Amino acid sequence: MNAPDERPAMAPLLLVLLLAAATRLSGLAEGFWIDEVISADTAAMPLGELLARTGLADVHPPGYYLALKLWTSIAGPSDLAARLLTLTLSVGTVALVYLYGSARLGRLPGLLAALILALYPVHVHYGVEVRSYTLLAGLTLGALWCHERLMELPSCRTRRLLFVVTLSALPWTHTLGLLLAGLLIAHGLLTVAGPALSTLRALSGCVAALFTPWFPLLLVQVLHQPEGMTAHLATPVVLGDLATALGPAGLSEIPMAPAILGLGVWITAAVLWLRVPRRAAPKTHEVSTRGWWVASAVLGLTGPLLALTLLPLSELTFDLIAGEIGTAYGLFGLSVAGIWGLSLLPRVRSATPGAPGVLLVGYLALVLLIQIERPIVNLRNLLPVLPLVALGASLGVRGRPRAAMTVAVLWIALSSPSLGALVDRAEDGPIPARDDLRGAALLVDDPGATVVVIPQWDAPGISRYLDPDREVIGALDPAGLQLGAAERLSVVLTRSAAADPEPFLQAIEGGRAHAIKRGERRRLRGAPAVEVVRYTPTEREQDERE
Repeated sequence: MNAPDERPAMAPLLLVLLLAAATRLSGLAEGFWIDEVISADTAAMPLGELLARTGLADVHPPGYYLALKLWTSIAGPSDLAARLLTLTLSVGTVALVYLYGSARLGRLPGLLAALILALYPVHVHYGVEVRSYTLLAGLTLGALWCHERLMELPSCRTRRLLFVVTLSALPWTHTLGLLLAGLLIAHGLLTVAGPALSTLRALSGCVAALFTPWFPLLLVQVLHQPEGMTAHLATPVVLGDLATALGPAGLSEIPMAPAILGLGVWITAAVLWLRVPRRAAPKTHEVSTRGWWVASAVLGLTGPLLALTLLPLSELTFDLIAGEIGTAYGLFGLSVAGIWGLSLLPRVRSATPGAPGVLLVGYLALVLLIQIERPIVNLRNLLPVLPLVALGASLGVRGRPRAAMTVAVLWIALSSPSLGALVDRAEDGPIPARDDLRGAALLVDDPGATVVVIPQWDAPGISRYLDPDREVIGALDPAGLQLGAAERLSVVLTRSAAADPEPFLQAIEGGRAHAIKRGERRRLRGAPAVEVVRYTPTEREQDERE
C-alpha cells in the first residue's frame, strides 16, 4: 500500500478510537472491587515481595502486576491512574484490530472489526477494570500477528525476536496464556516445513524456557494452594447468561434475543475463520538456530532455581518451592519433547484453517474442557479471543461496502441500550457489575465504630478506603464473630449478603453480649447492592454503663 491510499482511512479510524474511549470513560469514576484492590496493593509492593505474593498467595502470574507497578510509578497510585492503564490498553487493542485487519483482510473489514470491538459491551466493561484480561486480549492478537509474520519470513531477526517476546508474554500475563501460546506453536509446527520448521522449533523451545522461572510457583499454586482461594470461582456458569453477555445487546431486556444474538456472533466468527485457509509459507534459506538453542538450554537449566535464589522466602515456603523443582524440570523437558515431537509429525494439508481460526476454536474448546473438569471459567476468561471474534464477524464484508455499512449501523443500534445500561447500573445483568467498595466505605460515617464486612472477601477493599487505624473485621458467618467490647458497629453487607441482609443482621444481634439497636441503614445506589447498617447501644444499656 502506498501512503496516499492510507490517508482516507485515518479519519474513520480516529473516530472509532474516540468512540472507544468515550464509551469507556464512565467506568473511570467507579470504585474498585476486591480483585482490583488486590491488583493495586500487589503493584505497590517491593519487587521481591510482589513476585513472592503472586506465586504463593495468588492465582495469576506477575506480568500484569509488574506492568501496573511501572505505570503507577509514573502516573501515581490513585484508582483513576490505574484504570487509565486499562483504558489505554483497551483503546490500543481496538487500534491493533484495525491494523491487523487492514493488513490481513483489507481496510474495510479492519475498520468494521475495530468498530465492533470499540462498542462491544463486554469489552467496554472490562476496558477499565484493573485486571489482566484486557492486556491479555491485546497480547493475544499481537502474538498471532507476530506468529504469522514469522512464518512469512523466518530468517528475519526482528520477527524472530518479536515472536519469542510476544508468545512468552502470554503465560506471564495470565495462566490461560499457556493455552494461547501452545495453540499458536502447535499450529506452526504442524503446518510449516523446511528451514522455517527448524527455526520455529528453536524459538518455541526458547518460549518454553523463558517460563521456567515460574514453573515451580505455578506448581505450588496448582498443587498446594488452599481450595478456599479459588472457591469463589467454582460457581456454575449459566449458558444463557453467558451467551447474552457475549452479544451486542448484552443487557437488553428482550427475552432470548440477546442470547441468540450473542451466540450467533461467536459462531459466525468461528465458522468464517475456519473457512480461511492458512497462508502457504514462502521458501526460505537455512538460518542458524544454534544461538536460540543455547539460550533455551541455559534458561531451562537455571530458570527453576531463580525462585529459590531471588525471592524473599520463609523456611516453609522455601521448602515448598524446592519440593517442586524436580517437577519443574520435568515439565520443561516434556515441553521440549512435545515441540520436537510435533515437528516430526506429517505436515497437514494446505487447506488447513489459518492460525486465527485454530486459535479461536481451539481456545474455546480447551476452556470448555477445563470448565467440565473444574468449573472455574467465567466471562472474563473469554476476553482474550474477543478481538478475533470482532475480526471474524467482519470477514463477510470484504469488497462489499454496503454490507459493511449495514453491519455497522446494526451494531451501533444493538449496542446502544447495552452501553447505556452499563453506565447506569439500575440492576445487575449478564455482565457482572463491579462492587463499588469505595462507595461502600463512604457510607461508613461513624468514626468510632468497629467495621464488620460480610462476606469477608471484601474486607481488604473496605480497609483500603478507610483510615488505616480503623478496625475492620471480615466474616462469612457473623454468628461466630468475636467482637469483644465493641459497642458501636458499622456492618457493611456486599454481594449476596446485601441482597438478603436480614439473616446476617439477626445473627449479629443474637450473638452480642450486651444490647444494641439498629440505627441508620444506608444503601448504595446501583447494582450489585451494598448496604451499611449502623448499630449503637440501647438507651438502657448506655444508662447502665454510665
